[in-house]
Amino acid sequence: MTEPASPTHDIMNRACAIHLAHLTGDEAAVTRLLVECHELHGLQGVSEAMRWIDILDEVIDEVVSAGMDPRKVSFTVTPVAASS
Repeated sequence: MTEPASPTHDIMNRACAIHLAHLTGDEAAVTRLLVECHELHGLQGVSEAMRWIDILDEVIDEVVSAGMDPRKVSFTVTPVAASS
C-alpha cells in the first residue's frame, strides 16, 4: 500500500496537472482540477497551487531563455525545513 501524499505534495501534483491542462487548452480539465483542489484543500490550497504554477512558469521561462527545450528538462523540488 502506498503512503498518501502530504497536502503540499498533493497540491504540487494538482498544480502540475492544472498547468499542463492549461497549456494544452483543456479548460474543462483546468476547471475540474481547480474545483477538486478547492474541495480537498480549500481556498488556501487553490492559492498555493497558483503559486506553484507561477513558479513553473518562471522555471520554464528560464529554461527557454537558456536555449533548452522545456519538454526535455526535469527538476526536483526538495523540501527545506522551516526556519524558526
